[in-house]
Amino acid sequence: ITNVFETQDTKLDYSFCKNLKDGKGFTCGFAGFSTATGTALSVITDYRKDHLRSPFGKYFISLLRFSNQTDCNLVKGDPSNFDGFGETWRRASCQASFRKSQHRAVDIHFFEPAIKLANEVGVQSYLGKAIFYDTAFQHGYQTDDGFSLRSIIRLAGPMIGSEVDYLDRFLRIRRRILCCYPDLAIPLLADRVEDFQRLLKAGNTRLSPPIQLETHQVTITGQEPED
Repeated sequence: ITNVFETQDTKLDYSFCKNLKDGKGFTCGFAGFSTATGTALSVITDYRKDHLRSPFGKYFISLLRFSNQTDCNLVKGDPSNFDGFGETWRRASCQASFRKSQHRAVDIHFFEPAIKLANEVGVQSYLGKAIFYDTAFQHGYQTDDGFSLRSIIRLAGPMIGSEVDYLDRFLRIRRRILCCYPDLAIPLLADRVEDFQRLLKAGNTRLSPPIQLETHQVTITGQEPED
């Protein structure tokens, strides 16, 4: 579901790797792993466990340095200056082991923290967990900064009544935060919340296929290839 929101497609784009010219180096893989946040490095580190002669070896030290840069000297270790990095990522994506490393990084950096927070609140449904994962992916979760998953949890308050009532409140708060964000880009991303609201209203808390994501004009059939 989150991949549809991000790319308008059910197919995961493992090979994507591009310098988006945002001062953060490369954005890579199906989950937008970043060389600035360390998530791309996490994928490469996992991959190197079984590939000691990894093609990323010549970038590793600089990527490690860049992942620990502060905003004040971000450009200093920018791997966007490294010849061939994007092509190296794309070639590695042809290997099943590298694709699995991307999935493991998603689990570590997004899915597992989101599910932990969902369990703490009492959210148990598949739909609820998908909502928490998508929120962690889009908003972040590490701090209570007024925008993150933790902030939305705080604003939603404890679960009183049914989980459906709680998720309805959670989604309304999330949509309000997105729509009111003070820039021109983030408010345009609030449409993903509409699809979750439709699924909740339809009672599809088990995410039984077909899953209609009307705003994005995509249907998930449950028959999509996993890799």
